[in-house]
Amino acid sequence: MYQQQLTKLFVKYDAPIPQDNILFKTSFFKMSNHKEVTLLLCSNDFIYKVSNNKAKVYILKLNCEVRFSVKAEQTSKQIHKQMKGDEFHTQIYKLTLERDDCNSVEFYNFNFQTMYWFDHLRNKLHMLDYQTHYEISKLIGKGSFASVYEAKGKNDQQSYAAKAFYKKQVFQDPKGRDQVENEINVMRKLNHPNLINLHEVFENKAQVYLILDLARGGTLEYALKVLNAPVPFLSAKVIFRQILEGVQYIHDQGIIHRDLKPDNILFRDFIPLKRYGLINVGNNIMISDFGISTPKQQRMAIYQYCGTPGYMAPEVFLTENDDNATYDEKCDVFSLGCILYYLLIGHPLFAQPVKQTNMEMKIDFAQLEKDLNQSHSLTVLLQKILSQNPQDRPSCREILESKIMEVEYGEDGIPVFRDFQRPKSSPPKRMQPLHPEIDRSKRQSMLNSKLIKLMPILEEKQEIRISGKDKTTIIIKQRNSHFDEERTPAQRVAAARRSSAYVPSSNQNSRK
Repeated sequence: MYQQQLTKLFVKYDAPIPQDNILFKTSFFKMSNHKEVTLLLCSNDFIYKVSNNKAKVYILKLNCEVRFSVKAEQTSKQIHKQMKGDEFHTQIYKLTLERDDCNSVEFYNFNFQTMYWFDHLRNKLHMLDYQTHYEISKLIGKGSFASVYEAKGKNDQQSYAAKAFYKKQVFQDPKGRDQVENEINVMRKLNHPNLINLHEVFENKAQVYLILDLARGGTLEYALKVLNAPVPFLSAKVIFRQILEGVQYIHDQGIIHRDLKPDNILFRDFIPLKRYGLINVGNNIMISDFGISTPKQQRMAIYQYCGTPGYMAPEVFLTENDDNATYDEKCDVFSLGCILYYLLIGHPLFAQPVKQTNMEMKIDFAQLEKDLNQSHSLTVLLQKILSQNPQDRPSCREILESKIMEVEYGEDGIPVFRDFQRPKSSPPKRMQPLHPEIDRSKRQSMLNSKLIKLMPILEEKQEIRISGKDKTTIIIKQRNSHFDEERTPAQRVAAARRSSAYVPSSNQNSRK
């Protein structure tokens, strides 16, 4: 259909232009020689360039290697004269197209419709000149192939994270470009408050920049290591439900994350883990790192065997040596079970060596139930989530709807505490009588004189205790008033102390 030439951005095209697919038709002038051409944007897949006399047609296929920019600039007198502009056209719109293997090509005109090109192309291509839109302030993270900077948008003054991939390092791997583009393509399909959302993509000769939501609160992995203890159950539920809602949205879009772990769970702002059950935290949890995410299909878009040992489902390990083995979104559910275990128990599910213990899948659920304060329903839920058979695992929606994972919120948005350690089906514990054969009307003190002198005077408790029988109350009050008349102040205090604790006389003899 068309002949590919590596030194030219546009290549000659001999077939008819599909008129039904044309989105925009705009006249431009070439920046190099100011000759007029017409550009046609067709279905976000191709750009056709037609000469002024319509004798020649050229085509540019839009893919991840093509970059663009659209700028509004003030015209110079020379350009204004060559384009035969009038006094009302003092601003030009410049469209730049570029690729690594060829020189950039620039077009310009006075037509505001050029800005519509920007709105359509930004979701298909990478953009040039990130400095025009964002100001990079400081480095906040660094890895082997990428660095993360804090950036501020020049238009909205909002803070973002700019993830910069070093093309020289990343693209050395034959699948390096595919992995970066896979992450971009997946993130462009997603938009949810519990995900790190992608806003824009920029690229130049050296780097690829992803403009993302900014997370200032660190990772769940770091927070769990700092806490070094189980997260209170209500706080764990609030955290885990936000993770679940993000993963459920991913699955609803037909995407599998494949690398869910505490290191890829980020916080928008820093909040201590224990406070998630005490305050209104909003949507503070965000899932990140979609580098190996893929649409749900028989053969994954990139890498069949991948993930992080310690959070990998058993069926994923099968793909290491079996090219025909596959899996679905239930592998993410298993990873969620490992995260929930870490939250509730305070340490990872699988001990060292992590890969071997992860593959062996020896989980002591009887001990787990003890560690969970004998919560049978919670243990059963974890047992289902961590099931060896992916078909036995519940979906994210089913986990969210399970009774044990429910969270009730007050009018102020603060979670309401409910004691999960006592099942609602069991009757409340009742106070047992001291002894069924005891005659409660006969009580004597079993305390020696030294202990009696050290005891506080519990006048309020005495009134409550003796108020059960009116007759007894009258007698005691009369006796106390009679003794108060005959005894010294010290004797009255001793008598009051002595009357504050009684045991049955029959039991007293048996204890001597």
